[in-house]
Amino acid sequence: MNTFKLGARVRHNHSPRFGVGIVTSMRNALGHIEIQFEGRKTPWTTRPGYEHWYEFLPEVVAPTLKLPVGSHVRHKDNPQYGNGRIRFIHPNGTSLAVEFENRTGLVHDCAGHGKADFCRWTKADSLELVNPFNVGDTVLICALDKRSDEDFWYTPDFAGLQGTVMAVHEDCVDVQATSHGVSWTQYIPTHDLTLVKIDPVEAVKAATPKVKTITFKSGSQCDRLVKYMLSGQSITPLKARALFGAERLAARILEIKQAGHKVKSVIKTDINGKVYSEYSLRNVGRVAA
Repeated sequence: MNTFKLGARVRHNHSPRFGVGIVTSMRNALGHIEIQFEGRKTPWTTRPGYEHWYEFLPEVVAPTLKLPVGSHVRHKDNPQYGNGRIRFIHPNGTSLAVEFENRTGLVHDCAGHGKADFCRWTKADSLELVNPFNVGDTVLICALDKRSDEDFWYTPDFAGLQGTVMAVHEDCVDVQATSHGVSWTQYIPTHDLTLVKIDPVEAVKAATPKVKTITFKSGSQCDRLVKYMLSGQSITPLKARALFGAERLAARILEIKQAGHKVKSVIKTDINGKVYSEYSLRNVGRVAA
């Protein structure tokens, strides 16, 4: 007698439009059996005892797959999905759970093996291998027990490290990483790498050297000028003379710049045609305490 089991291939006798389905779960959150049919976006549920409603199809002999878990792929018929990665190989040997970078519109998550609505069960002949990496990319190397090919050797010290892509080949890349204080390069299969997405704004911040400001003596002209500009105000020679008794504002501004503050200056002309400079701080809030 035919019975439901994980990976069984079935056809619904009363709904042939569903196409062929695969049993993907023997017990979901509601205690039901889940079957993912070709013609449905969401899993179909049933219960033990309803086997007579289904035609059980012969098991498919698992072929030798050339696409291991972790492979970077693209769907030939649906390029709008973008690049994807194989997250799971079904026990039937032919169905691959692929998580793509764009939505698939199929709702399901390949039985929990990927992000909902970004996944699709597909076959190897519907996919093509891609190398998504470029020189300069930051990548994460997989853990030692997650390697896709034990015969492709590279140092175990690289496992779990982040590195930089130095050169790109067909199915591997040269990755430079630092291990035990030494920076060196290894060939790493693309299957074992994940692209680390870096916010460009954060990257610029990280690359910008931190400037340490010098503390001015409390109550000095420079101290009062900095605090005044930190309030969002701009200062001119006339204001500096009236508010702080500063006769040589340009000299005080030079000291403030040398202390690490970024000062913006704007050249202006008064009603009598006299040219003067107006100063303000670029980064409000960066004051020496």
